[in-house]
Amino acid sequence: MLYAIKHALRGISRRKLKNLINTIGILIGVSLLAGVQIATDSLVNAMQETVSLRYGDADIVVQKGEYIPEFFDYEIYNLLKLVPNIDGIAPRITSQVIAISAATEQTEPFVTIIGIDEYLDEPFGQLLPDETYGNNDFDFSDLELQYSGDQLLSGECIIGNLLAEDVIDFDVEDEGLVMPNVNLMSILYTNVSGILKTETLNVKGIAKVEGKGVINTGYVIFMKLSHLQVLFDTSSMGINNIIISTTKGNENAEEVKNSIHELLETQYGEEGEKFQVDPQKFEAFKDIEDSIGNFRVVLYVFGSLIIISGIMLIINITLMNIDERQRSIGIMRAIGMTQRQLLISLITESMVLGGIGSALGLGGGVLSGQGIIFLLENFLDIGSILKDIPLIIQPRGFLISFSIGIVISLLAALYPAWKASRIDIVETINEVETPQIRRKTGNWSIILGILLILTSIGAFVISLIIETLPDWRWMIFISSILGFLFGLGFTLSRIIGSRISFNGFSLSWMVTGLLSVLLLNPFMKNLGVDEEWALYTFLIGMLALVFGTIIFIALNLEWISNRFNDVFQQIKRMRSMGIVSMRYVGKKKTRSALTFAIFGVILTMNVFLAVFTGSFTLGFDDFAEQEEGGVNIIAYSPGIDLSFLNITGDPIDIIKNADPNVERVVGMKFKLSLLGAFANLRFSATNESTTITEELTVPSDTWGINEEFLDMTEYPFESVWDGITGDPWVAAMDNTTNYVILPNLLQEFEFDEGGKTYVLDVELGSNISIPESVDPVTFEVTLGNYTVIAFVETTSYSMLFSSYLFVSENSSIFQDFDEPTAYLVQTNPRLTTEQNLEVSRNIEAELLGFDTLCLRDRMESFMELITQSVSFMQAFVSLGLVVGVLGLIVVSLRGITERTREIGMMRALGFQRSEVITAVVVEIFAVAFVGLVIGFVNGFILGYGMYTQYLTEFDFRFIIPWATLALFTFVTIILSIIAAVLPARRASKIPPSEALRYTG
Repeated sequence: MLYAIKHALRGISRRKLKNLINTIGILIGVSLLAGVQIATDSLVNAMQETVSLRYGDADIVVQKGEYIPEFFDYEIYNLLKLVPNIDGIAPRITSQVIAISAATEQTEPFVTIIGIDEYLDEPFGQLLPDETYGNNDFDFSDLELQYSGDQLLSGECIIGNLLAEDVIDFDVEDEGLVMPNVNLMSILYTNVSGILKTETLNVKGIAKVEGKGVINTGYVIFMKLSHLQVLFDTSSMGINNIIISTTKGNENAEEVKNSIHELLETQYGEEGEKFQVDPQKFEAFKDIEDSIGNFRVVLYVFGSLIIISGIMLIINITLMNIDERQRSIGIMRAIGMTQRQLLISLITESMVLGGIGSALGLGGGVLSGQGIIFLLENFLDIGSILKDIPLIIQPRGFLISFSIGIVISLLAALYPAWKASRIDIVETINEVETPQIRRKTGNWSIILGILLILTSIGAFVISLIIETLPDWRWMIFISSILGFLFGLGFTLSRIIGSRISFNGFSLSWMVTGLLSVLLLNPFMKNLGVDEEWALYTFLIGMLALVFGTIIFIALNLEWISNRFNDVFQQIKRMRSMGIVSMRYVGKKKTRSALTFAIFGVILTMNVFLAVFTGSFTLGFDDFAEQEEGGVNIIAYSPGIDLSFLNITGDPIDIIKNADPNVERVVGMKFKLSLLGAFANLRFSATNESTTITEELTVPSDTWGINEEFLDMTEYPFESVWDGITGDPWVAAMDNTTNYVILPNLLQEFEFDEGGKTYVLDVELGSNISIPESVDPVTFEVTLGNYTVIAFVETTSYSMLFSSYLFVSENSSIFQDFDEPTAYLVQTNPRLTTEQNLEVSRNIEAELLGFDTLCLRDRMESFMELITQSVSFMQAFVSLGLVVGVLGLIVVSLRGITERTREIGMMRALGFQRSEVITAVVVEIFAVAFVGLVIGFVNGFILGYGMYTQYLTEFDFRFIIPWATLALFTFVTIILSIIAAVLPARRASKIPPSEALRYTG
């Protein structure tokens, strides 16, 4: 054994260039693995630090009601103080309000107002002045609230920095922002009884709000708890929010949550079950880890394809080394080296190189991790959310990556070492090559095949009987079929021969991958499979298609090279060069197959992502136009009574005069969900054993249909109730029918709460209840029953990403409305998104108290994340082209070296230097071309499969990005020519006499 190891070490020192390339292959693979681990660990840490900064010590939030927090008695707070493992607890009032500033003419519709007791809230940090601003020295305890009867004389508050930028007209001194002494700001809110109210507050300061447990940190208003109780007309003991810090933070948050649930249910019975106990920081951390974990899996899947390409490159190099050393191996075997010693020597050589490459790869992993973070910051704009992303390097990730590098080296060496140990001593010494006889495989193939078949059948049966894990079912189902086919191929190879059996096996993998990608995956959602697991199933089908294709082409490479030769024979000047180059491709099947496989894998990923991105980005305009339905901008005010806004003139005329590009304006009656508009919808709640029906209050922006709206807009319906005839819009506009139209996305809405999964249980013809009025004396809410007649396909009418609904503008819902509170604006159709944004800003500046929404800009913001994610993946996968280029260069170099005598003979027979170069280029190009075809065909199929799975439901068109694909073709051709020309030029310069004397 010691002799074999010494021989391996001598071999490493003799073949420096080839061993360097081998080491680079390992280095790339380990760098990717370590880099993905470092980048994702760093992202998790940075996100958790950001969440911790925002939530501070507010580990748990207790409120009553699922969507709209209800007020409850202060005694709940006193009760929860008795729960063990609580470090701090404070009562609060938290609500959403709309802030309007006359000074800046700005409206901010999504602001959180929080009432806190300055002493009880101390465990969650103090409100300190933001030193960025001048004249900002405040004391929260000095805030005042003065009334004269029912009239508010003075109300003071503290706000966050982002809100301050919108509502305060700062003075500028020495290039710094200074707060004026008086900063008036109006707020619109609904009180405890659901009555819309308006008050004017004076902003006394801008606070650092990190740590107070506020999600939208900068858009926040702080007031004293007692003051906010007065504004909301609740009793002096009324609150709607309790925040809690636990003794061990996230470690015992779930334990404290369960204790609170048990106490509330024991004390208040069914009423206690209505309380929501949210371990918000724990859930946020968990969501971060889950989302980054999924992202990590996708990176590993795509990165593993690059690593597999690296393995194929290493195998290729090792096989070349074996071919180069055949004669020396034969001599060593002749003088007494055993097969075992030879195996140990070659595997040791590969393991040493693997160790060196893996060690260097750990350093490369740091750079790779930084590179991935850089790509994320540039493609996904992560830097705008996370200001600082320090690298987190965990020893566990390094150890795993290093171990995988060693295993890769071992696996890559096994086949070449086994092949070398079976070299015929006499043949190699005499340099005589005997014809190869096709043999059937040995008994080991039957054993391995039967094991795979039995395992696959077991997995298949499990996939059929699993009821509790539907997401896993189809992934196991596809994997079991692929495993069965693989095992069948091994078993039949002993009976009918390896060539026929493995051709059948590879074709069956291709068919299975095609069926999975094109037929099964588009219907995953209908089968109740989560999108994440549908993606994993898609990836398995993708791998089956890609590797099935590569194996099939590799098995038939000789036939393909002959067909190439037939083509070259039709070209007079290419006949001799075609024979030479294609004979070498067919003769060195394994080497050529591994080379085109590298390009095939990498190009498949790039073309697949390019096709999907092309359909997504180029088809977006059609989708956006359908979503807009003729409306470019929506200007809306949440209030019912607009008199306090002091708008002089007709709002429609104001909007038209605000910008010359406004072509049409339609007014609508509108109620904002933020200020109490909702619908009671029926949901099916399912846990492990039962399904029950519950009616939940869902915030819903409410719109009143009128004739002008129907004339201006056009939206398709997903489904229409057969109980009506004609246009659903016309039917719903009739206020005598009490019809309602809901968004189609509501049908797909589901969420998990309290161990139950809630799914909408509202169908066409169902009745839902919507609030129509509130008694000003008793504060009793009157609900009206409305019949669902259609589900419309648009998301444009949700202002706060809530649900929305359409009813007649003459419905009792709008009985207190005298004028429209929202306006739909149609602009010049030639305007770009940026120009429409400018129009919306001009309208907002002229229409105080109204907020504007540019629909195309909002849709582009939604879609941008997906586009950026795919662009990031393309940049990531493109790293694999480095491996592909290395593969081409290695094959070209080795091919030239092996054929030095052959090239000398060609030159002696009259071949010109240009013809020698052409022969080598043709050979390399043919190999790269096969990889290109595999990449394009499989990439098209996978891109179309992903398109049918994710984009057809939004009516996107399947669009092929020809320019991008032409670029891939150009790059592949250029790289293959460069990889071939440089070594071919060098070889063609060798004098024929010298080349003929070359012995290797």
